[in-house]
Amino acid sequence: MVRFKHYRSQCLYGIRYEFERAGDVVPAHAHDISSAHNIVCMSGAVHLVFDDGENLRVLAGEILDFNWSRRHSIVAASPALILNLFLHGIPPGYDQLADAELEGVLEPT
Repeated sequence: MVRFKHYRSQCLYGIRYEFERAGDVVPAHAHDISSAHNIVCMSGAVHLVFDDGENLRVLAGEILDFNWSRRHSIVAASPALILNLFLHGIPPGYDQLADAELEGVLEPT
């Protein structure tokens, strides 16, 4: 199970993901320029897995700047905590999300 919570501090905006165990995943997705983000690994390790099979490992203390327009998923290599930090502030519409949508759980599929 992956817990998520939106993070906001002045101009900075991101989503914090807490992976309980290895194999937990944020499902495949891609971004346009307005929702481009880096991955900040705060603890543990995750893999950024692209549809073409490329796999980038991100360890605690590392920041990954990647091609966010490529379809990717984020898979925990261990229990981990990451912050997806948006490069252009809060994406359009995110400031309109109801409080109940700002945190939750991504259940395994």
